[in-house]
Amino acid sequence: MRILRWKLRWKRERAAEKSVEEELIRLRLKLWKARSRHSRATGVALLIISAFFLSLAYVTRYIVFEVTSILALFLGVIFVLSGVEPYVKLRVANKAVASPLYTLCDLLSHLGVDGKGIYMPTAEGDSVKIFLPKSRSGSLPKINEATSGMVVLENGFILPPVGNSLLQLYEEELGDVRNFDFDYLKEWLPRVLVEALNIAEKSEITQDGEDIQVRLTASSFSGLCQNKEVVQICRVVGCPLISSIAEAISKNTGRVVYYINCAYNPSTRVTEATYKLGPAQRFREEKR
Repeated sequence: MRILRWKLRWKRERAAEKSVEEELIRLRLKLWKARSRHSRATGVALLIISAFFLSLAYVTRYIVFEVTSILALFLGVIFVLSGVEPYVKLRVANKAVASPLYTLCDLLSHLGVDGKGIYMPTAEGDSVKIFLPKSRSGSLPKINEATSGMVVLENGFILPPVGNSLLQLYEEELGDVRNFDFDYLKEWLPRVLVEALNIAEKSEITQDGEDIQVRLTASSFSGLCQNKEVVQICRVVGCPLISSIAEAISKNTGRVVYYINCAYNPSTRVTEATYKLGPAQRFREEKR
């Protein structure tokens, strides 16, 4: 009898925990949708209210109606413009991101980097660095060599990832990516990209053994994919978005991540990036 009561209590506790977890997920999605909702409808409503109070002010001559009308007009214009702004400035943002990549392309050419980027967890395990081998057959450096900002080695170079700032945005939404398993990252990182940050219209991360594929539709960084001047970055490490995803995978799994390639189809607006998981290099306690 005591065992039966214990089992019933355990089932109730598990059901309560699951209910709380589902409610947290629901609230998170609700917050993202509310934050990403277009503000133009609100702006139009405020403009209508402004016209209404302007009519009242004209009929009644009350100053309060005039003030309300002016405030509603001001707020309405702000909301309408904020809804249009992301579309107007997307091209400008891509140009701004491309500017420092031109310098990196010249640096890679000058240094003679021919191999593809390898994302490596540092010895502390709280950050990731990119190893750029001089040749495609370059061997991995020792993990303790990937602790400082930039390291020059005989067989390549170690640099900070070009998408680290984006990873910080992901972690503002999800928390430290080391605190959950890879299945959770595969499910929630695409949601962050689409629903929280509006970086892409669709996103998907799939895994087949050690191979990982990321599929993005209408990415905000697609302008870089069509820029021939930064094609070497796409070949070696990927754009900041593709790099940030590789960094997130490496930090989450504690494993080396090999960047394989990235391709963009202009007709479908689909970007497909491929990575391969390498050896585990954990320097922290195992996830609970």
